[in-house]
Amino acid sequence: MQYEKALTFDSYDADTRAYLYYCGLNTGDEAFARIHAEKLPKDLQQKLNEEAFKPADAIDFEFNFKANSSNTRSNPTYLRAGLSTQLGYRLSLYQSVSNYQQTIDAGLTKQPEYFALLNWSVTSHTSLGLVY
Repeated sequence: MQYEKALTFDSYDADTRAYLYYCGLNTGDEAFARIHAEKLPKDLQQKLNEEAFKPADAIDFEFNFKANSSNTRSNPTYLRAGLSTQLGYRLSLYQSVSNYQQTIDAGLTKQPEYFALLNWSVTSHTSLGLVY
């Protein structure tokens, strides 16, 4: 909070921006960190390895298997894979595909799903998301 107050005195101060960047990183608020990384001097951005576009910023996988004792249902499985892409310092896209599968009374139940979240950080404390 104090670093944000310091920006009111000098909004171009690279040290204050760098400390705000580290505050965002160390608290897990990547959107906050990237907004301040955008305004860092180019040489510091390169030193921190911060780029506007990151095609594969994060990849995640999830698998779930549940065993049951019912004769009318099979053991259900759930599988999901996701990819996060940084389209700019303030714009990110997260996409995932998932599949749920279980046999119930001799019929196969499949539930494929696609999820997309386009997120735009308007300010360091406000963001807008478009979800499909």
